Amino acid sequence: MLITVEELKDYTSFDVVKQRSNDALANDILEAHVEIVSMAGHDFTGEDYNPLPPTVVLAAKKLSQFHALVNSDAALTKGYQSENIGKYSYTLGKDGLQKPDVSQMIAPYVVENETPPPASKPKFKMRSL
Repeated sequence: MLITVEELKDYTSFDVVKQRSNDALANDILEAHVEIVSMAGHDFTGEDYNPLPPTVVLAAKKLSQFHALVNSDAALTKGYQSENIGKYSYTLGKDGLQKPDVSQMIAPYVVENETPPPASKPKFKMRSL
């Protein structure tokens, strides 16, 4: 993985992230890892990426923190905008929690696919009206 659980705990300022179990944080980091690898087109395992560029590490920390926050708050996953628990209440903005845009951080390391995908036949689905 791009970062460790300890690196994420050291980076975040959110108590809810720091208090998540190491296994849960490892899964949050894995989600971020898969997303970054998908955007970059490679897995950062070559010699050119040892050590990892600081911007890739920061992108991994930001996305991992985002996934930890979303995965730790049931209200975010259910789409609630406000919730009352006894005397405590909170309201989320209409857009809720925004995923950080890390595309510019990893842009210098994106590898374009050199071979075009194989041509496929068009598929049509028809239904009666």
